[in-house]
Amino acid sequence: MYLLGIASAVILIWYMVHEGAASGAAINVNGLIIVGGGVTVAALMSFDVADIRGAFVALYQSIRSRTTIDADAMQIVETARLLRRSVQDAEIYVQTIPNLFVRLALQMVVDGVPLEDLMNVLSWRIEKDAESENVRARLFRTLGACAPAFGLLGTIVGMVGMLGHLADGNLAKVGAGMATAMLSTFYGLIMAFIVFKPAAIKLEQKTRDRVAATNLLLEAIALVRLGRSPGMIAETLEVLVNHRHPRDDGNVG
Repeated sequence: MYLLGIASAVILIWYMVHEGAASGAAINVNGLIIVGGGVTVAALMSFDVADIRGAFVALYQSIRSRTTIDADAMQIVETARLLRRSVQDAEIYVQTIPNLFVRLALQMVVDGVPLEDLMNVLSWRIEKDAESENVRARLFRTLGACAPAFGLLGTIVGMVGMLGHLADGNLAKVGAGMATAMLSTFYGLIMAFIVFKPAAIKLEQKTRDRVAATNLLLEAIALVRLGRSPGMIAETLEVLVNHRHPRDDGNVG
């Protein structure tokens, strides 16, 4: 859906440019430099380079993948099954689990960490991971707020240049100043409302989904620590997942 939204945005921008400007008139280098450069400076002054890089990587990953716990749920159930047979076999299996959170949690279960300590540590881990991901969304929120401001700055610069050339009677330079003024605002709005703010919303939704999914896994891991049967754990996970994503049975209330 995000890719469909991007494609729709491109078509919308093309339509606006085609209807409101001559061919090539929608490209203004000065306006792009003012808005794009200003947004870049704001990002570098407000966030670490690692946060900026992480935000774009997270956005790319959120576009090409969706949150699913199917594989993690199967690994939790399999660990519960192995624990009933041999702690050593379970420990060997846990080391092969790719999900770092699930691996840490199940290793704590195998090590016999008290349930209360296990829940405290893992809940803290979920909270810290969510805070880290929210920084990435906040970066795009910040850029979305800055882009229109720099668009306005480009408008002021263009107007000043235009007024400065009115006395000379140089219509070409007056037109160039007007183009910078108008298109800077256009670029700022496009960057804010079609690029940065939708990206922030996408990352926030991804974080909410991941936290909800991780909490479901945490409930199942707690059942493993309590020694519940693999069948019961699998059934509980199925109920929790279906409760989180209820299926439409066609009945209208």
